[in-house]
Amino acid sequence: MSSTRKDLTLGEKLRLYNDFICTGKSTRAYCRENSVSRSTLSKVILTIDKIKEQVESPLVCQTRKRIRNADYADIDDALQQYFTHSCTQNVQLTGRQLRTQAEKLAKDLNHPDWKCSDGWFDRWKKRHNITCRVSDHHHQSKKHSYHR
Repeated sequence: MSSTRKDLTLGEKLRLYNDFICTGKSTRAYCRENSVSRSTLSKVILTIDKIKEQVESPLVCQTRKRIRNADYADIDDALQQYFTHSCTQNVQLTGRQLRTQAEKLAKDLNHPDWKCSDGWFDRWKKRHNITCRVSDHHHQSKKHSYHR
């Protein structure tokens, strides 16, 4: 077995599970042949329903390694709805606009002391597979906007 630790992506975990099920071998034999620790395989087997749900979701990137839920799920969901609605209206949003909207939503949802930190905003973008693109409509000023 390899002595270095390797975190598997959600897609790799799903492939590992499917391969294990198809072989029909014992956990110990499968792990020995494929250089996977038994604890890794056991954890994948226990959480396979959550892994499948995340992999099948169009909002989640399959290269994520962990299923991380938001601490403030209501703010997360509200900002996601705002973002989706804005995208359907072809409105380009900047990071500052999204962060300001997140803080407004937090106040509306009775979280008056909540601040939209860099870390929270970055994880929110990763959870929902949102990336920043630079649009160069005007040669003098480049505008950063977010897209899925």
